[in-house]
Amino acid sequence: HVVTRWFDDHGFDVADGFGAHLDEAERTLRVARQPLDVLGNNGRLALAGAKELGWAAAPLRRNAPGCRGSCQCVVGCPTGAKQSVQLSVLPDACAAGAAIVTGARVLRILTDRDRPGGARAAGVVVSRPDGSRLEILSPLVVVAAGALQAPQLLRRSGLGGHPGIGRNLSVHPAISVAGRFRSPVTGWQGVLQSVGVEELHADGILIEATAAPPGMSSFVLPGVGRELRREIDGTEQLATLGAMIADRPSGRVIGRDRTLLRY
Repeated sequence: HVVTRWFDDHGFDVADGFGAHLDEAERTLRVARQPLDVLGNNGRLALAGAKELGWAAAPLRRNAPGCRGSCQCVVGCPTGAKQSVQLSVLPDACAAGAAIVTGARVLRILTDRDRPGGARAAGVVVSRPDGSRLEILSPLVVVAAGALQAPQLLRRSGLGGHPGIGRNLSVHPAISVAGRFRSPVTGWQGVLQSVGVEELHADGILIEATAAPPGMSSFVLPGVGRELRREIDGTEQLATLGAMIADRPSGRVIGRDRTLLRY
C-alpha cells in the first residue's frame, strides 16, 4: 500500500526490481521473524489482545539473529545480536577496500565545476576534533546525512538550489499506551519491539508492542517526584504499546549551519 501511494500521489514507480533490492538489504542485515520463545510477556499480551479483537498481528521481523530478549536494543545490545552497521555492513566494506574515517564532520561537498555537463561532486571537506581540516577525494559521493542534516550540507556546498530541498518532512508522530495487569508482565525481559499489529497499517497506523527498562519506560507514567516513584515501583505489572502515525509530508528543514525545523 505504501508503494501504491507513492505511485498514485507522486507518479513514483518503483515496481521494477524494488522487491529484489529489499530482499538483498534484508539478507545483508539478516532480517527474520522474531521467534516466540524470546518475545516476552509484553509481546505475548499484544498477540492475545489482537487475537481477541480479530486483528492481524505477528512478531516483528527484525535484524537481530540470536536475540536473547535483553530488551536493551535502544542503548546497545549486550549480546551482539543486533545487526548494526559495524556488524552487518562495515566489515564487508573494509574487505572491499573501504577506508573508514571517524571523528570527522563533513563541512561541505567538493565539486569539480570544470566537467562537461556541469558541476560534479568530487569529494568532501571535513573538520577534525583538533580543529584541523582534511579533504577526502572520491569519484563518487553519496549524501546520507538524513532528513535533518542533508539539506544544510547541500546548501553549504552551493548545491541547495533545487526547490524540493528541505521540504516535505515527515516525522511519523507516535504515542505510548500503558496498562496494568494483575499478574507480572516484567516487560524488560523480552524483545524491546516485539509484535506488530497490522490491522490499521494500510490506514497509516502501526501499533507495536514496545517495552523498555523501567527507567526508560517511566515517561508513560503520571506524576513527578514521590508520586512517580510509587508508579515506577509497580512497573513489573505494566504492559506498553506504541502507535506510529504516517503523517502528511508537510514539514520543512531550513537553515545552513544548524538545523531549524518547521512542522
